[in-house]
Amino acid sequence: MVGLMELQPPPDAPAPVPSVAEVRSHARYRAIWTGGLVCLVGMVLVFIILPRSVGKSRARSSRIFATSQAIGDVRAALIRFETEYGRFPDATTIPAVQRDSGTTMPLGTASSNDFYRQLVVLGMIKKSQFQLGIPKGLTYSSGVLPLGKGECGFAYVPGLILTDSPRMPVMIAPVIPGTNRLDHERLGGKAAILWTDGSMDHYAILRNGKISTGGGGTIDPAVPMWEDKPLPIVWPE
Repeated sequence: MVGLMELQPPPDAPAPVPSVAEVRSHARYRAIWTGGLVCLVGMVLVFIILPRSVGKSRARSSRIFATSQAIGDVRAALIRFETEYGRFPDATTIPAVQRDSGTTMPLGTASSNDFYRQLVVLGMIKKSQFQLGIPKGLTYSSGVLPLGKGECGFAYVPGLILTDSPRMPVMIAPVIPGTNRLDHERLGGKAAILWTDGSMDHYAILRNGKISTGGGGTIDPAVPMWEDKPLPIVWPE
């Protein structure tokens, strides 16, 4: 017993200096533990953030696809209308459209809804195609008129024909209903323009709201001009 007691260090003796091996072992343990914790936090963040990001990306892609498809359908209807009536819908085509469709609905000239309504009453296109051009929840028509207030997201330039040269913009989308402001979110920051020759192009929407058509050309919703001449754009209700 005496021999064993003599081997024990006194209570106030300083702790022995750890060996190099012990120091390396502790450092390795801390590194493994820290790395594991970082990985765990990273995995948690990935599982939380990734599904949201993927969901938003899919929703945006679906929205862009649906809107582009709707614009294509409107283009087809406008070209068909021009083939049958000699021009795109304008004030001069109203009597013929009323006669052929038998509609008693008013066909005005104050908004893009008015002009696109000629296509709807003729059955060339459904009004739901125009609703695809606007954010969900913005429609608020009373249902009295086909393609009523808040049900259209496309601006329109009346009085044009397919053979107009140089080519002129006929339709501009997407537009926030009731305004002349372009919707930056709907097509990923781009605007779609349908031209008189039936072609359609996508252009960047600038921060000031203008549409850059390349080569220095722009369309300014606030002061619509084209080829240095006023562009009679009518906007959705």
